[in-house]
Amino acid sequence: MKIYTPEEKVMHARLTLATDYVFFGSIFFRMQCHEDPKCKTAWTDGQSIGYNLKWISQFTNEQIVGVFVHECLHVILKHHLREKLNPVFKEQHHKFNRACDFALNPTVLRCPGLKLPSNVCLDLATWPDNLAEEIFAELKDDDSDDALAGGGKGEPTDMGEVRPFKDGKGTPAEKEQAANEIDQWVQAAGMKAQGVGAMTDQTKGFIKKVLAPTVYWQDELHMMVEDMCKNDYTWKRPNTRYMQQGMYLPSMFGVKMPDMVFFVDRSGSLTDQHLAQIMAECRNIIEVFRVRVIVVYWNTEYTHHEEFLPEDVFDSEWGLNVASGGGTNFHNCWDWLDEQDEIDPKGIVFFTDFECQDWPQQDPGIPVIWAQVPDYHGDYTRRYDSFVPEYGSRVLIPKVAK
Repeated sequence: MKIYTPEEKVMHARLTLATDYVFFGSIFFRMQCHEDPKCKTAWTDGQSIGYNLKWISQFTNEQIVGVFVHECLHVILKHHLREKLNPVFKEQHHKFNRACDFALNPTVLRCPGLKLPSNVCLDLATWPDNLAEEIFAELKDDDSDDALAGGGKGEPTDMGEVRPFKDGKGTPAEKEQAANEIDQWVQAAGMKAQGVGAMTDQTKGFIKKVLAPTVYWQDELHMMVEDMCKNDYTWKRPNTRYMQQGMYLPSMFGVKMPDMVFFVDRSGSLTDQHLAQIMAECRNIIEVFRVRVIVVYWNTEYTHHEEFLPEDVFDSEWGLNVASGGGTNFHNCWDWLDEQDEIDPKGIVFFTDFECQDWPQQDPGIPVIWAQVPDYHGDYTRRYDSFVPEYGSRVLIPKVAK
Protein backbone atom coordinates (compact mmCIF):
# COMPACT_ATOMS: atom_id res chain seq x y z
CA MET A 1 0.00 0.00 0.00
CA LYS A 2 1.44 3.33 -1.08
CA ILE A 3 2.16 5.85 1.65
CA TYR A 4 1.44 9.36 0.39
CA THR A 5 3.51 12.33 1.47
CA PRO A 6 1.66 15.32 2.99
CA GLU A 7 2.16 17.25 -0.25
CA GLU A 8 0.72 14.38 -2.30
CA LYS A 9 -2.34 14.16 -0.02
CA VAL A 10 -3.09 17.84 -0.53
CA MET A 11 -2.57 17.52 -4.29
CA HIS A 12 -4.95 14.55 -4.36
CA ALA A 13 -7.58 16.56 -2.49
CA ARG A 14 -7.22 19.46 -4.94
CA LEU A 15 -7.70 17.06 -7.85
CA THR A 16 -10.81 15.61 -6.18
CA LEU A 17 -12.24 19.11 -5.82
CA ALA A 18 -11.64 19.83 -9.49
CA THR A 19 -13.20 16.60 -10.77
CA ASP A 20 -15.82 15.44 -8.24
CA TYR A 21 -16.99 18.68 -6.62
CA VAL A 22 -17.04 21.06 -9.56
CA PHE A 23 -19.15 23.75 -7.92
CA PHE A 24 -16.92 24.13 -4.86
CA GLY A 25 -13.80 23.50 -6.92
CA SER A 26 -14.64 26.48 -9.12
CA ILE A 27 -14.75 28.71 -6.02
CA PHE A 28 -11.63 27.11 -4.52
CA PHE A 29 -9.42 27.69 -7.54
CA ARG A 30 -10.31 31.39 -7.70
CA MET A 31 -8.30 31.88 -4.50
CA GLN A 32 -4.64 31.38 -3.74
CA CYS A 33 -4.23 28.19 -1.69
CA HIS A 34 -0.89 27.82 0.05
CA GLU A 35 0.87 26.25 3.01
CA ASP A 36 1.07 28.43 6.11
CA PRO A 37 3.16 26.87 8.90
CA LYS A 38 2.28 29.75 11.24
CA CYS A 39 -1.40 28.81 11.45
CA LYS A 40 -2.64 25.91 13.58
CA THR A 41 -5.24 24.51 11.18
CA ALA A 42 -6.51 26.48 8.15
CA TRP A 43 -7.91 29.90 7.33
CA THR A 44 -9.37 32.11 4.62
CA ASP A 45 -9.88 35.83 4.16
CA GLY A 46 -11.84 35.61 0.92
CA GLN A 47 -8.76 36.01 -1.22
CA SER A 48 -6.54 33.18 -0.01
CA ILE A 49 -6.74 29.83 1.76
CA GLY A 50 -3.91 28.90 4.07
CA TYR A 51 -3.34 25.60 5.85
CA ASN A 52 -0.89 23.94 8.21
CA LEU A 53 0.51 21.04 6.19
CA LYS A 54 1.28 18.89 9.23
CA TRP A 55 -2.25 19.33 10.59
CA ILE A 56 -4.14 18.74 7.36
CA SER A 57 -2.07 15.74 6.24
CA GLN A 58 -3.25 13.62 9.18
CA PHE A 59 -6.72 13.33 7.62
CA THR A 60 -8.23 11.18 4.89
CA ASN A 61 -8.80 12.55 1.39
CA GLU A 62 -12.52 12.93 2.12
CA GLN A 63 -11.73 14.97 5.23
CA ILE A 64 -9.14 17.18 3.51
CA VAL A 65 -11.62 17.96 0.74
CA GLY A 66 -14.18 18.65 3.47
CA VAL A 67 -11.78 21.16 5.06
CA PHE A 68 -11.29 22.95 1.73
CA VAL A 69 -15.06 23.03 1.11
CA HIS A 70 -15.48 24.37 4.64
CA GLU A 71 -13.15 27.28 3.84
CA CYS A 72 -14.91 27.89 0.52
CA LEU A 73 -18.23 28.11 2.35
CA HIS A 74 -16.85 30.82 4.63
CA VAL A 75 -16.23 32.84 1.48
CA ILE A 76 -19.50 31.94 -0.28
CA LEU A 77 -21.46 32.97 2.82
CA LYS A 78 -19.35 36.16 3.09
CA HIS A 79 -18.34 35.52 6.69
CA HIS A 80 -15.12 37.46 6.10
CA LEU A 81 -17.14 40.57 5.22
CA ARG A 82 -19.49 40.53 8.21
CA GLU A 83 -17.55 42.99 10.33
CA LYS A 84 -18.86 45.83 8.18
CA LEU A 85 -22.33 45.00 9.50
CA ASN A 86 -21.68 44.56 13.18
CA PRO A 87 -18.66 45.79 15.16
CA VAL A 88 -19.36 43.18 17.85
CA PHE A 89 -18.06 40.48 15.49
CA LYS A 90 -14.67 42.16 15.48
CA GLU A 91 -14.62 42.54 19.25
CA GLN A 92 -15.59 38.89 19.72
CA HIS A 93 -13.86 37.38 16.71
CA HIS A 94 -13.27 33.96 18.26
CA LYS A 95 -16.92 33.59 19.24
CA PHE A 96 -18.12 34.68 15.80
CA ASN A 97 -15.70 32.26 14.13
CA ARG A 98 -17.23 29.43 16.17
CA ALA A 99 -20.71 30.55 15.17
CA CYS A 100 -19.67 30.50 11.50
CA ASP A 101 -18.40 26.94 11.87
CA PHE A 102 -21.62 25.76 13.50
CA ALA A 103 -23.54 27.42 10.66
CA LEU A 104 -21.71 25.90 7.69
CA ASN A 105 -20.51 22.46 8.84
CA PRO A 106 -23.96 20.86 8.29
CA THR A 107 -23.75 21.94 4.64
CA VAL A 108 -20.36 20.26 4.22
CA LEU A 109 -21.68 16.97 5.57
CA ARG A 110 -24.69 17.08 3.23
CA CYS A 111 -22.32 16.77 0.27
CA PRO A 112 -22.12 13.07 -0.69
CA GLY A 113 -18.74 11.57 0.12
CA LEU A 114 -17.43 14.46 2.19
CA LYS A 115 -16.32 14.18 5.79
CA LEU A 116 -14.88 16.50 8.41
CA PRO A 117 -12.26 15.99 11.11
CA SER A 118 -13.78 14.58 14.28
CA ASN A 119 -15.17 16.76 17.04
CA VAL A 120 -15.66 19.94 14.98
CA CYS A 121 -18.23 22.61 15.85
CA LEU A 122 -21.41 20.79 14.89
CA ASP A 123 -24.83 20.49 16.51
CA LEU A 124 -27.44 19.32 14.02
CA ALA A 125 -30.13 19.12 16.69
CA THR A 126 -29.80 22.76 17.75
CA TRP A 127 -28.48 24.45 14.59
CA PRO A 128 -29.25 22.33 11.52
CA ASP A 129 -29.56 25.27 9.14
CA ASN A 130 -29.00 28.62 10.85
CA LEU A 131 -27.28 31.88 10.03
CA ALA A 132 -24.01 32.51 11.83
CA GLU A 133 -25.52 35.66 13.37
CA GLU A 134 -28.36 33.67 14.90
CA ILE A 135 -25.93 31.18 16.44
CA PHE A 136 -23.66 33.99 17.62
CA ALA A 137 -26.57 35.47 19.58
CA GLU A 138 -27.14 32.13 21.33
CA LEU A 139 -23.52 31.36 22.22
CA LYS A 140 -22.30 32.57 25.57
CA ASP A 141 -19.78 35.39 25.62
CA ASP A 142 -17.11 33.20 27.19
CA ASP A 143 -14.82 31.94 24.42
CA SER A 144 -13.97 28.71 26.20
CA ASP A 145 -15.16 25.39 24.78
CA ASP A 146 -17.21 24.68 27.89
CA ALA A 147 -19.22 27.87 27.37
CA LEU A 148 -20.60 26.91 23.95
CA ALA A 149 -24.35 26.50 24.13
CA GLY A 150 -25.56 23.19 22.74
CA GLY A 151 -22.05 22.02 21.99
CA GLY A 152 -23.02 18.37 22.24
CA LYS A 153 -20.85 15.69 23.75
CA GLY A 154 -17.17 16.45 24.16
CA GLU A 155 -15.49 19.73 23.52
CA PRO A 156 -15.65 20.91 19.90
CA THR A 157 -12.32 22.00 18.47
CA ASP A 158 -11.55 24.86 16.11
CA MET A 159 -11.19 23.91 12.48
CA GLY A 160 -9.98 26.72 10.35
CA GLU A 161 -10.47 30.43 10.81
CA VAL A 162 -12.35 33.09 8.89
CA ARG A 163 -10.19 36.20 8.83
CA PRO A 164 -11.44 39.71 8.01
CA PHE A 165 -11.17 40.83 4.40
CA LYS A 166 -7.83 42.63 3.85
CA ASP A 167 -7.07 42.22 7.55
CA GLY A 168 -10.03 44.47 8.38
CA LYS A 169 -8.55 47.41 6.45
CA GLY A 170 -10.70 47.15 3.33
CA THR A 171 -12.75 50.23 2.47
CA PRO A 172 -16.57 50.00 2.27
CA ALA A 173 -16.32 50.25 -1.53
CA GLU A 174 -13.80 47.39 -1.65
CA LYS A 175 -15.99 45.22 0.57
CA GLU A 176 -19.04 45.92 -1.56
CA GLN A 177 -17.07 44.99 -4.67
CA ALA A 178 -15.82 41.80 -3.00
CA ALA A 179 -19.40 40.83 -2.07
CA ASN A 180 -20.57 41.35 -5.65
CA GLU A 181 -17.64 39.30 -6.98
CA ILE A 182 -18.56 36.39 -4.72
CA ASP A 183 -22.11 36.39 -6.10
CA GLN A 184 -20.61 36.27 -9.59
CA TRP A 185 -18.33 33.39 -8.55
CA VAL A 186 -21.32 31.44 -7.26
CA GLN A 187 -23.32 31.97 -10.44
CA ALA A 188 -20.35 31.04 -12.64
CA ALA A 189 -19.64 27.96 -10.52
CA GLY A 190 -23.25 26.87 -10.93
CA MET A 191 -23.06 27.27 -14.69
CA LYS A 192 -19.81 25.31 -14.79
CA ALA A 193 -21.28 22.47 -12.73
CA GLN A 194 -24.33 22.39 -14.97
CA GLY A 195 -22.15 22.37 -18.09
CA VAL A 196 -20.34 19.20 -17.01
CA GLY A 197 -23.49 17.48 -15.77
CA ALA A 198 -22.59 17.90 -12.09
CA MET A 199 -25.57 20.10 -11.19
CA THR A 200 -27.61 18.04 -8.74
CA ASP A 201 -30.90 19.13 -7.18
CA GLN A 202 -29.00 19.56 -3.94
CA THR A 203 -26.52 21.93 -5.60
CA LYS A 204 -29.35 23.88 -7.24
CA GLY A 205 -31.06 24.28 -3.89
CA PHE A 206 -27.83 25.35 -2.24
CA ILE A 207 -27.07 27.97 -4.91
CA LYS A 208 -30.58 29.37 -4.64
CA LYS A 209 -30.19 29.60 -0.89
CA VAL A 210 -26.72 31.17 -1.09
CA LEU A 211 -27.83 33.84 -3.56
CA ALA A 212 -30.66 34.73 -1.19
CA PRO A 213 -29.62 37.25 1.44
CA THR A 214 -27.64 35.87 4.36
CA VAL A 215 -27.20 39.07 6.32
CA TYR A 216 -28.88 39.59 9.64
CA TRP A 217 -31.98 41.64 8.80
CA GLN A 218 -31.53 44.07 11.68
CA ASP A 219 -28.04 44.92 10.43
CA GLU A 220 -29.34 45.64 6.93
CA LEU A 221 -32.00 47.85 8.48
CA HIS A 222 -29.46 49.79 10.53
CA MET A 223 -27.20 50.29 7.51
CA MET A 224 -30.16 51.82 5.68
CA VAL A 225 -30.96 54.20 8.54
CA GLU A 226 -27.32 55.25 8.89
CA ASP A 227 -27.28 56.21 5.20
CA MET A 228 -30.61 57.99 5.62
CA CYS A 229 -29.60 60.13 8.55
CA LYS A 230 -26.11 61.27 7.56
CA ASN A 231 -25.92 62.94 10.95
CA ASP A 232 -22.85 63.22 13.12
CA TYR A 233 -22.35 60.75 15.91
CA THR A 234 -22.54 62.15 19.42
CA TRP A 235 -21.30 60.89 22.77
CA LYS A 236 -24.02 62.79 24.63
CA ARG A 237 -26.43 59.92 24.07
CA PRO A 238 -24.66 56.51 24.03
CA ASN A 239 -25.73 53.72 21.72
CA THR A 240 -27.70 51.41 24.03
CA ARG A 241 -27.51 48.56 21.51
CA TYR A 242 -23.92 47.81 22.58
CA MET A 243 -23.84 49.02 26.20
CA GLN A 244 -24.92 45.59 27.46
CA GLN A 245 -21.79 44.15 25.87
CA GLY A 246 -19.57 46.57 27.74
CA MET A 247 -18.97 48.91 24.80
CA TYR A 248 -19.72 52.62 25.13
CA LEU A 249 -20.35 53.74 21.55
CA PRO A 250 -21.78 57.01 20.23
CA SER A 251 -25.25 57.23 18.74
CA MET A 252 -26.69 59.30 15.89
CA PHE A 253 -28.60 62.19 17.40
CA GLY A 254 -28.90 65.15 15.09
CA VAL A 255 -31.35 67.99 14.61
CA LYS A 256 -33.00 66.77 11.44
CA MET A 257 -35.51 63.96 11.86
CA PRO A 258 -36.03 61.99 8.61
CA ASP A 259 -39.05 59.82 7.94
CA MET A 260 -38.88 56.05 7.59
CA VAL A 261 -41.89 54.02 6.43
CA PHE A 262 -42.67 50.43 7.42
CA PHE A 263 -45.33 48.77 5.26
CA VAL A 264 -46.69 45.89 7.37
CA ASP A 265 -48.57 43.02 5.72
CA ARG A 266 -51.63 42.54 7.94
CA SER A 267 -53.12 39.60 6.01
CA GLY A 268 -52.03 37.24 8.78
CA SER A 269 -48.55 36.68 7.38
CA LEU A 270 -46.80 38.06 10.46
CA THR A 271 -46.89 36.17 13.74
CA ASP A 272 -47.00 37.85 17.13
CA GLN A 273 -43.32 36.97 17.52
CA HIS A 274 -42.42 38.69 14.26
CA LEU A 275 -44.46 41.75 15.22
CA ALA A 276 -42.56 41.85 18.51
CA GLN A 277 -39.28 41.81 16.56
CA ILE A 278 -40.47 44.64 14.31
CA MET A 279 -41.62 46.65 17.32
CA ALA A 280 -38.29 46.14 19.09
CA GLU A 281 -36.29 47.28 16.06
CA CYS A 282 -38.64 50.22 15.53
CA ARG A 283 -38.03 51.29 19.12
CA ASN A 284 -34.27 50.84 18.79
CA ILE A 285 -34.07 52.79 15.53
CA ILE A 286 -36.05 55.70 16.97
CA GLU A 287 -33.96 55.79 20.12
CA VAL A 288 -30.53 55.44 18.51
CA PHE A 289 -30.95 57.29 15.22
CA ARG A 290 -33.69 59.78 16.10
CA VAL A 291 -36.03 59.28 13.16
CA ARG A 292 -39.78 59.37 12.76
CA VAL A 293 -41.12 55.92 11.90
CA ILE A 294 -44.46 55.66 10.12
CA VAL A 295 -45.90 52.14 10.31
CA VAL A 296 -48.47 51.63 7.54
CA TYR A 297 -50.81 48.64 7.77
CA TRP A 298 -51.89 47.11 4.48
CA ASN A 299 -53.84 44.13 3.13
CA THR A 300 -55.39 44.62 -0.31
CA GLU A 301 -55.31 48.34 0.35
CA TYR A 302 -54.37 50.88 3.01
CA THR A 303 -56.12 50.34 6.34
CA HIS A 304 -54.45 52.68 8.83
CA HIS A 305 -51.07 53.94 9.98
CA GLU A 306 -49.26 55.01 13.13
CA GLU A 307 -46.46 57.49 13.71
CA PHE A 308 -43.75 57.01 16.32
CA LEU A 309 -41.40 59.70 17.61
CA PRO A 310 -38.40 59.49 19.99
CA GLU A 311 -40.50 60.43 23.02
CA ASP A 312 -42.88 57.53 22.32
CA VAL A 313 -40.33 54.85 23.22
CA PHE A 314 -40.66 55.77 26.89
CA ASP A 315 -44.41 55.10 26.89
CA SER A 316 -45.16 51.88 28.81
CA GLU A 317 -48.10 51.20 26.49
CA TRP A 318 -45.97 51.60 23.36
CA GLY A 319 -46.75 48.98 20.72
CA LEU A 320 -48.05 48.24 17.24
CA ASN A 321 -51.81 48.47 16.74
CA VAL A 322 -52.30 45.78 14.10
CA ALA A 323 -55.24 43.50 13.31
CA SER A 324 -54.98 40.64 10.81
CA GLY A 325 -57.30 39.89 7.96
CA GLY A 326 -57.73 39.86 4.19
CA GLY A 327 -55.33 39.23 1.33
CA THR A 328 -52.23 41.17 0.32
CA ASN A 329 -51.89 43.64 -2.53
CA PHE A 330 -49.25 46.36 -2.29
CA HIS A 331 -49.66 47.68 -5.85
CA ASN A 332 -50.94 51.18 -4.97
CA CYS A 333 -48.73 51.93 -1.97
CA TRP A 334 -46.74 54.54 -3.95
CA ASP A 335 -49.99 56.32 -4.84
CA TRP A 336 -50.88 56.43 -1.16
CA LEU A 337 -47.46 57.90 -0.29
CA ASP A 338 -47.80 60.56 -2.99
CA GLU A 339 -51.03 61.71 -1.35
CA GLN A 340 -49.37 62.21 2.05
CA ASP A 341 -48.16 65.78 2.24
CA GLU A 342 -46.74 65.31 5.75
CA ILE A 343 -44.68 62.17 4.99
CA ASP A 344 -41.38 62.36 3.12
CA PRO A 345 -39.75 58.90 3.44
CA LYS A 346 -36.00 58.49 3.11
CA GLY A 347 -36.24 54.72 3.41
CA ILE A 348 -38.97 52.08 3.06
CA VAL A 349 -39.27 48.56 4.48
CA PHE A 350 -41.89 45.99 3.48
CA PHE A 351 -42.63 43.24 6.03
CA THR A 352 -44.43 40.37 4.28
CA ASP A 353 -44.26 36.68 3.40
CA PHE A 354 -44.24 37.52 -0.37
CA GLU A 355 -47.60 35.77 -0.88
CA CYS A 356 -49.10 38.75 -2.65
CA GLN A 357 -51.41 39.42 -5.56
CA ASP A 358 -49.58 42.47 -6.88
CA TRP A 359 -46.60 44.67 -6.07
CA PRO A 360 -45.34 48.18 -6.88
CA GLN A 361 -43.21 47.68 -9.96
CA GLN A 362 -41.64 51.14 -10.19
CA ASP A 363 -38.47 51.89 -8.28
CA PRO A 364 -39.29 54.81 -5.94
CA GLY A 365 -35.71 56.08 -6.11
CA ILE A 366 -35.06 55.71 -2.37
CA PRO A 367 -33.67 52.74 -0.39
CA VAL A 368 -36.10 49.83 -0.08
CA ILE A 369 -35.81 46.62 1.96
CA TRP A 370 -38.04 43.60 1.33
CA ALA A 371 -38.10 41.83 4.71
CA GLN A 372 -39.54 38.37 4.15
CA VAL A 373 -40.96 36.26 6.97
CA PRO A 374 -41.33 32.47 6.59
CA ASP A 375 -44.74 30.88 6.12
CA TYR A 376 -46.31 28.65 8.78
CA HIS A 377 -44.10 25.76 7.58
CA GLY A 378 -40.98 27.86 8.13
CA ASP A 379 -40.47 28.06 4.35
CA TYR A 380 -39.39 31.07 2.27
CA THR A 381 -40.00 29.60 -1.19
CA ARG A 382 -43.83 29.59 -1.29
CA ARG A 383 -44.34 32.98 -2.88
CA TYR A 384 -46.05 34.22 -6.01
CA ASP A 385 -43.73 33.51 -8.95
CA SER A 386 -44.82 36.70 -10.73
CA PHE A 387 -42.82 38.85 -8.32
CA VAL A 388 -39.08 39.06 -7.94
CA PRO A 389 -37.70 42.30 -6.45
CA GLU A 390 -35.88 44.21 -9.16
CA TYR A 391 -34.96 47.05 -6.83
CA GLY A 392 -34.09 47.26 -3.18
CA SER A 393 -32.58 44.44 -1.13
CA ARG A 394 -34.24 41.29 0.15
CA VAL A 395 -33.57 39.97 3.64
CA LEU A 396 -34.97 36.96 5.47
CA ILE A 397 -36.41 37.34 8.95
CA PRO A 398 -35.74 34.02 10.71
CA LYS A 399 -38.49 31.91 12.18
CA VAL A 400 -38.92 32.57 15.87
CA ALA A 401 -39.97 30.03 18.46
CA LYS A 402 -43.33 30.56 20.14
